[in-house]
Amino acid sequence: MNRESDFWSRKPDKHNWMLHPHTIDRFANCQNAQVPRFNSRYREPMSKAVDAPSQGNSHSQNNFVNAPFCLIHKVLDIILDQQAFASVTAPKWQGQI
Repeated sequence: MNRESDFWSRKPDKHNWMLHPHTIDRFANCQNAQVPRFNSRYREPMSKAVDAPSQGNSHSQNNFVNAPFCLIHKVLDIILDQQAFASVTAPKWQGQI
């Protein structure tokens, strides 16, 4: 009985999409973490681990990485070696490799 008015609520919306959320923030602390699970530089109560580059489970996570600039080359090597999924924020720095 409600076929005509119900049509729009049952039609799939092809413009309704989102990015897959990150599962872990690799370089964070309890004050700036973008997701609930994070790795910190120093031991913190809420941190899942310390020293993100030493973690061997990057391949099983959807990683958010905002690393210190001096570690970007190391982070990229880890991502390639572990075949990990990651969103990496990095500057366009023409003087660096």
